[in-house]
Amino acid sequence: MPRYSRRQVLAVPVTLITGTLLNACGAKTKPGKTSGAQGASAGDGGPDELFAETASFETLVGIPQRIMVGITTSDGRVLHGGAVRFTIRPVNPTGADADAQPIEVEAAFLPVPRSATPPVSAAIGGASEGIGVYAADGVILPTTGFWTISVDVPLKKAQSLETAVEVLKTPRVPAVGEKAPPTDNATTASATVPIEAIDSRSGRAGLGNELADPLLHRESVRAVLAAQRPCVVVVSTPTFCTSKFCGPITDVVNDLAVEAKAAGKDTGFVHLEVWRSFDRNEVNASAVEWISARNAAGNEPWVFLVDRRGFIVRRWDNLVGEAELRAAVASL
Repeated sequence: MPRYSRRQVLAVPVTLITGTLLNACGAKTKPGKTSGAQGASAGDGGPDELFAETASFETLVGIPQRIMVGITTSDGRVLHGGAVRFTIRPVNPTGADADAQPIEVEAAFLPVPRSATPPVSAAIGGASEGIGVYAADGVILPTTGFWTISVDVPLKKAQSLETAVEVLKTPRVPAVGEKAPPTDNATTASATVPIEAIDSRSGRAGLGNELADPLLHRESVRAVLAAQRPCVVVVSTPTFCTSKFCGPITDVVNDLAVEAKAAGKDTGFVHLEVWRSFDRNEVNASAVEWISARNAAGNEPWVFLVDRRGFIVRRWDNLVGEAELRAAVASL
């Protein structure tokens, strides 16, 4: 059974612990400094000092994609609502980067599904008032390597923040256009597998002795692909996910599964639990096929849409809006 450190598998760029978004991949730094691909930068040093942290798990070169950044204070409050502005430029440009022009784009607040409604304009508040990230869609980064993301925050006392993102040539996680891994994951019929290894909200590690979200564990990805049916795959660990995004994302997928069943649709919905045993530091091989393919760090949650031919047609890392996901699933 694959073994990874809990930090390696759960070290998401933006994590939510007791309401505080923290950077799990690098220490916070002062303005103008970055601490690697997911570094954070500070604001003005006052009580409302803000930190920007890259929330995208994987960014690829040359294709339109979503770039996400989370913004927090050191005492657990979050910036939410409205929009901020990203200016994205290569770090230490040389060669092909030398003539790269800064990319300026507005990034709107993307709330966690079913969290509190955020304010209309960007504001600092408690996590109970709405959590999420700032997302810019359709961004094309033309060269590989590290790119700096400068964030202009439109508060009364303006702050300019900085973080960075690594742009890859080759995806580490199954990408759009690739064949979906024919994963033989555990299901409700897997009598010898502890139910907490099928879904961390179940059994000793979870909330009860019945399997959570049984509709998401009726069949394997392999079985759905073999039947040439479309499939929605969510890779998450609702109990142990440090970002606390896994639970809401999995809930949305489960609701879509319930609706699809009621409507008689043949779409498969599969949840792949990350942890086989959190206590023993064992990761489910079925999850590794998706989020740790090609030596990826293993961040989660991820959601993948697979068409009837078995090809991945959409994927979302970390956070996706409910309306967006619902519309995409309806188009399968």
